[in-house]
Amino acid sequence: MTTFVVKQSDASFEARFAFPVFGFLGAGGPNLHQNMFFGLRQYGLTLGDIRVESGLPNLAGLNATYSLNPYNAFVRVWIDHLEIFFLDLSRVSQEQMLEIAGTALGVLQHTVQDIKMEQYTAALTLHGIPQDMEISQFTTQYIQKAPEDLGSIVGSGVAYYFGPEAERRVSSLAIDMSAVVPGALFVKASVIYEGTTLQMAQSLSAARDYIFKMLAGIHLEPSWE
Repeated sequence: MTTFVVKQSDASFEARFAFPVFGFLGAGGPNLHQNMFFGLRQYGLTLGDIRVESGLPNLAGLNATYSLNPYNAFVRVWIDHLEIFFLDLSRVSQEQMLEIAGTALGVLQHTVQDIKMEQYTAALTLHGIPQDMEISQFTTQYIQKAPEDLGSIVGSGVAYYFGPEAERRVSSLAIDMSAVVPGALFVKASVIYEGTTLQMAQSLSAARDYIFKMLAGIHLEPSWE
């Protein structure tokens, strides 16, 4: 296993509802804000961190954002899905990520008790340096030979797509040179789960475990130290 010294990273989680939840409007809206406020205030949420977009003229644009500034993260609720973003993983532990996301999902379930999910999507993006290994040496293990007579090669990358298995619909793994951090490797792992069969309470840990299984599959162990 190669230690992967992470220089920049982010993660996201989305829960897409089976049907639009119009209950978040009108009388449901204030309950959602109240429940999110009391659920997430332990993670730094204040009244001033709640922003509502009206969705005019398109109702699909209606959303509420709950910013968690101590963790450089936010939860955003739309009529048809929930989004959670962690913009700097050096500021939040895996346990805190699971707790925050679990709290947000729990609030939705408490606010609209008959809510049903269509799918869950999770992604992890890393820019970093493999320790004791040249980036070109690392990528050569997974990238096929380039076409000939097209010019000098200044970079190369690869993307793998994996098919369905059990509750997992599809997943992907991309490896490339980082366009954000000079001299770094870019790795992005993502997975989509079937929301109608995977229990909401299991979705977060299932996504986390599989994404880190993909990283282990290319012998990378992320380190934020």
